[in-house]
Amino acid sequence: MMCQPTPVTKEVPDSLQTQKTASLTSISSAGSTSKHIIQENNSNMDKSQSTTFSIKSFLFSLLLASILSIIILEFALWLPYQVPGLYDASIQTYIPAWYNYDIKNTKFDNSNWTYGTDYILTIVMFYLAYKCYFAKAPSNYPKGIIKNQNSFKLRAYSSSLLLCYGISTLAGGYSHQTFTSVDMLNTMKFRIFWIICVGNVSFASCYMGLIGREVQRIFGVRDTIPLGPW
Repeated sequence: MMCQPTPVTKEVPDSLQTQKTASLTSISSAGSTSKHIIQENNSNMDKSQSTTFSIKSFLFSLLLASILSIIILEFALWLPYQVPGLYDASIQTYIPAWYNYDIKNTKFDNSNWTYGTDYILTIVMFYLAYKCYFAKAPSNYPKGIIKNQNSFKLRAYSSSLLLCYGISTLAGGYSHQTFTSVDMLNTMKFRIFWIICVGNVSFASCYMGLIGREVQRIFGVRDTIPLGPW
């Protein structure tokens, strides 16, 4: 009668099993770390490329805006003298001052109706800017949080537009109330307030464009017009 041989089981020492488990864990950890590093490097590269593209876009937009400003200025100084029948009126109306005012050609309204209206407009603009910025969907409105997040830029741009108008009318009201003589108009202080007043009105057009962009992005047909990178 033949006996079936009994298989011999070779026991692996606990130290070797622990070492093998530690090696597998180390390899797995190394692979996970390597994958994380690769993903982080790719993310950093994307951020760097995005930042570089944004800087180039900003510089290009700044150059384009400067060129357009010069063209518009030259056109504004040229057009009034080209309208048939209005040449004589244009000569008497469009008189370059270049911050040098004289008694003969200077008429600066210092009445309380003028600066009072400016101050009223300032209060209205600041109030509307506040209401516009903090406007939110009701708490019980469906997906109100998402809507508030989506409308943030539109609210911020609209509020900034109103703030520009408010600062402009505030500077204008102060100027009309304070600078009551031609000599005062020829001071650096008046020039600063004039730049603040007119500059904010000019800069407000930037927010008009950004508001239009956000309206198109949120409510318009997607990809119908280029929105630009800014």
